[in-house]
Amino acid sequence: MKVFEPNSDRKAEVYLQITGKPYPVQEYGHYVDPETKALCCYVPLSLGDELEIGGNFEGTTVTVAYEAVVDGVVRKAVSTTTQTVKHQKKKIKTNTFLLLTEKGTVYAAMFVEPLTNTQLFEGDGYETIGTIELRLYVTRRLHVSHSASASASGRMAYNAVDQSNDAANYRKIRPTLQMGFKQNGVVPLDESEAKREDNKLKSERPGTEPWAIIRFHYRNRDKEVWKEHGLKWQPSTAVPLELPSAPPLPIGMRVFSAKSAGDSLLRGSVLREKLSLEAEAPQQGRSREPPRKDGPLFVSEYASSSEGDSQDKNDDGIFGGTVEQPTAPVHHEDSAILRDVANSTATSIETSKRPMSRPADSPPPPKRTKPMSAPDTPHETSLGEQSAEAPLVVDGRLEAEQAALDKEIKRYKVSQDELSKSNEQFNDRD
Repeated sequence: MKVFEPNSDRKAEVYLQITGKPYPVQEYGHYVDPETKALCCYVPLSLGDELEIGGNFEGTTVTVAYEAVVDGVVRKAVSTTTQTVKHQKKKIKTNTFLLLTEKGTVYAAMFVEPLTNTQLFEGDGYETIGTIELRLYVTRRLHVSHSASASASGRMAYNAVDQSNDAANYRKIRPTLQMGFKQNGVVPLDESEAKREDNKLKSERPGTEPWAIIRFHYRNRDKEVWKEHGLKWQPSTAVPLELPSAPPLPIGMRVFSAKSAGDSLLRGSVLREKLSLEAEAPQQGRSREPPRKDGPLFVSEYASSSEGDSQDKNDDGIFGGTVEQPTAPVHHEDSAILRDVANSTATSIETSKRPMSRPADSPPPPKRTKPMSAPDTPHETSLGEQSAEAPLVVDGRLEAEQAALDKEIKRYKVSQDELSKSNEQFNDRD
């Protein structure tokens, strides 16, 4: 039987086939169930026929799933999905079915056998015995799905059914056949495989309802009975499905499952919270510029009484870099000279960077004079770098500070040279 979705490229074909035969079983008396909108037909079979379900689906979707229902029992569930919306061609094929035995769950082939131990009633209820049903589910709207139990009305899972059917309903042609399963030589599934199959039966199906339901009512090959009910062979023609309207799916759109989307949102929220905490956390370690104290200018806040304290309080080093310790042994006198020069130079540099302060009882500072124009030659800083502008002079004190700083730097360089010579002499003596 063939079906298609109006205003869409989705279509499907499903058929029954006897194993070993090159063509499907002939179909008679097509009709549409008014209650479930299922496409139904009757097929003639003989005792011993081994059956399989075949077909194909084609169209734009994400997930294609189907389940095989045999005599009212769900015997197989298959589902495939992609990460993007695309035009798909999926093959439908089921030749083994799930069966619960004393040894465990097995894959078993299905064949036709006589109906026994079943009381039949004619009516309009759901038909189980003598019916093979394939329910097809496809994605028509993104992120819309329903639980398998919601569509399981009148059906039971293979591992939850009592194998002895004591009553069944039929609408036309009293059934005389049922499906049996071959158990000889089959090996039970291991625990992980059986659990995987059970999860397929319980997993959610795309959409809010089956996309298409195909039912085959199989009956015995009794021509007189078929003529009595006016059933004639009919060529299979595509039947439109009665479905609520849905917008076309955008081909190429990437689709995330609810779990992956939730994980991504969780990772994003954790990352944002971490960044927020890092931004609000106070800076660790000592500030580059120590807090000022009230008092006159040039108050040394880095002075220390020992070499270790001097090194600890001057973490940033001289000129913004760490002072490298000499690798060769140093005389005590040279170390004292170097320490005094370094402390004095660091104090001068730090105090020159601060705004000038004055005691509370000192007279107010004079008015600020106009800045000097930049000289023709760029001003040379203490680091040997060229500055594009001349310094701002206030009562000539900044120039005096700069001159004192340059003098200290020269003393430091001389001390460095003397220290190097002393180290060389020390190494030569060794």
